[in-house]
Amino acid sequence: MLEEKSNSGMRQTKVLIVGAGVTGSYVASIIAKHYGSSKVAVELWDKGRGIGGRMSTSRMSRDSKLTCDLGAQYFSVTKQYWEKHKSVHEDLLANDILRPLTSRVENMKKSEEGTQHFVAPKGSASIPKYFISKSEAVIKTSTLLKQIDFHDNKAVAMGDSDDVICHADVVVVTIPTPQILNLKGDFENIIKPFTSGLQNVQYSSRYVMGLFFAGISNIEGIDWSAKYIYDNPCIRYVALDTKKRDQECEEGLSMVVHTSVPFSIPLIDHQFDQVEPTVLDNLKQVIPNLPEPTSKKFMRWRYSQVSKPYNGGEQGCLVVKDSSPLVILAGDAFTHSNLDGCISSGDRVFDVIRNSFDS
Repeated sequence: MLEEKSNSGMRQTKVLIVGAGVTGSYVASIIAKHYGSSKVAVELWDKGRGIGGRMSTSRMSRDSKLTCDLGAQYFSVTKQYWEKHKSVHEDLLANDILRPLTSRVENMKKSEEGTQHFVAPKGSASIPKYFISKSEAVIKTSTLLKQIDFHDNKAVAMGDSDDVICHADVVVVTIPTPQILNLKGDFENIIKPFTSGLQNVQYSSRYVMGLFFAGISNIEGIDWSAKYIYDNPCIRYVALDTKKRDQECEEGLSMVVHTSVPFSIPLIDHQFDQVEPTVLDNLKQVIPNLPEPTSKKFMRWRYSQVSKPYNGGEQGCLVVKDSSPLVILAGDAFTHSNLDGCISSGDRVFDVIRNSFDS
């Protein structure tokens, strides 16, 4: 497997990770921790302009410090997963990437005994960014994987432009399964035995709106930091995001709104200007004293959370080619949709890679 040379002349294995969310960034960090870039060179691709995947944090404007999380809102860690991933969680807490959730979330469903809840004070995107900062990986954003071929015991991955290409000994693909099934090249042949199972993976879909209110610190009549809404057909969740993350900002206040899945699914392919006014009208029913926002952002999560994982989510990842090159599918589609699910998938991926290196 060790066929390329680094600048120091040492033999080097090339790993391509596709998707810079939690799973992909975490895998990159643990490869760096155990092997270092002199032995294993990691390249990380993501189709977005930035990293984070569904850990998405948006700013009011390019130079603003007022942010809101458009994806993951807070992180619930059961007693079992705290013990299983204790070193990871303690590292995130020690570096102020996570903090305990101390503000009130109204109508939150009861968690199993011993569950702890955390927020990301710098935004949920700070979690994958932290992992990447420890990874020594070469990052390529705005890079969409289109095709994987196999030649001379290497994977030849090609992006959406002719000059984007990577020859790798290991490929780890962490994107949603419908996007995996759209990949072309020799990959189409090796994926055939797994197609049915991958097609059975199910995701929820929703729209999300981020609102920014410059110059105010609270909204009249609201005494919570976040609230689940069950009596509105459109709105499912609202958060005063700066308050929820205990990050008061002198620039103002941010709010995030998630629509319900039943509302979203029939409209998921509609144009934004067909959906956004309805969401805003319903939000004003939920919050009658809603001020006029300074700015707002609206987007869809077509693949929001995994509601039915591959094979029950027990595998952690799926090896679709076991050598020369090694190709692994990973992410929450093979576990479950939360922070610990992504970490579990990353740990399983690393076990497969380490066993391959040692064989």
